[in-house]
Amino acid sequence: MFMRRRHGKKGSTLLEYSVLFVALMLGLLAIHFSLRRSIAGRWRQAADSFGDGRQYDPAATVVTVN
Repeated sequence: MFMRRRHGKKGSTLLEYSVLFVALMLGLLAIHFSLRRSIAGRWRQAADSFGDGRQYDPAATVVTVN
Protein backbone atom coordinates (compact mmCIF):
# COMPACT_ATOMS: atom_id res chain seq x y z
CA MET A 1 0.00 0.00 0.00
CA PHE A 2 2.86 2.39 0.77
CA MET A 3 4.35 1.81 -2.68
CA ARG A 4 1.11 2.79 -4.42
CA ARG A 5 0.90 6.09 -2.58
CA ARG A 6 4.51 6.90 -3.36
CA HIS A 7 4.08 6.05 -7.04
CA GLY A 8 1.07 8.37 -7.32
CA LYS A 9 2.99 11.17 -5.62
CA LYS A 10 5.89 10.75 -8.02
CA GLY A 11 3.58 11.18 -10.99
CA SER A 12 1.92 14.26 -9.57
CA THR A 13 5.31 15.78 -8.79
CA LEU A 14 6.36 15.30 -12.40
CA LEU A 15 3.14 16.93 -13.54
CA GLU A 16 3.69 19.87 -11.18
CA TYR A 17 7.23 20.39 -12.47
CA SER A 18 5.99 20.19 -16.07
CA VAL A 19 3.30 22.83 -15.44
CA LEU A 20 5.86 25.04 -13.65
CA PHE A 21 8.28 24.69 -16.57
CA VAL A 22 5.60 25.58 -19.13
CA ALA A 23 4.50 28.61 -17.08
CA LEU A 24 8.10 29.76 -16.79
CA MET A 25 8.67 29.41 -20.54
CA LEU A 26 5.49 31.34 -21.33
CA GLY A 27 6.58 34.11 -18.98
CA LEU A 28 10.01 34.32 -20.58
CA LEU A 29 8.42 34.36 -24.04
CA ALA A 30 6.14 37.25 -23.04
CA ILE A 31 9.09 39.17 -21.64
CA HIS A 32 11.05 38.48 -24.83
CA PHE A 33 8.35 39.96 -27.07
CA SER A 34 7.89 42.95 -24.78
CA LEU A 35 11.60 43.73 -24.70
CA ARG A 36 11.96 43.23 -28.44
CA ARG A 37 9.17 45.71 -29.17
CA SER A 38 10.59 48.15 -26.65
CA ILE A 39 14.07 48.04 -28.17
CA ALA A 40 12.66 48.41 -31.69
CA GLY A 41 10.69 51.45 -30.56
CA ARG A 42 13.80 53.04 -29.07
CA TRP A 43 15.75 52.42 -32.29
CA ARG A 44 12.94 53.94 -34.33
CA GLN A 45 12.78 56.96 -32.05
CA ALA A 46 16.55 57.44 -32.34
CA ALA A 47 16.45 57.08 -36.14
CA ASP A 48 13.53 59.51 -36.46
CA SER A 49 15.42 62.10 -34.46
CA PHE A 50 18.03 62.29 -37.24
CA GLY A 51 15.42 63.24 -39.84
CA ASP A 52 13.18 65.20 -37.48
CA GLY A 53 10.40 62.72 -38.25
CA ARG A 54 10.48 63.39 -41.99
CA GLN A 55 10.33 60.44 -44.29
CA TYR A 56 11.74 59.92 -47.75
CA ASP A 57 9.91 61.95 -50.39
CA PRO A 58 10.70 60.85 -53.97
CA ALA A 59 9.51 64.18 -55.42
CA ALA A 60 11.85 66.21 -53.23
CA THR A 61 14.92 64.00 -53.60
CA VAL A 62 17.20 64.58 -56.56
CA VAL A 63 19.36 61.72 -57.75
CA THR A 64 22.05 62.38 -60.32
CA VAL A 65 23.48 59.61 -62.45
CA ASN A 66 26.91 60.05 -63.97
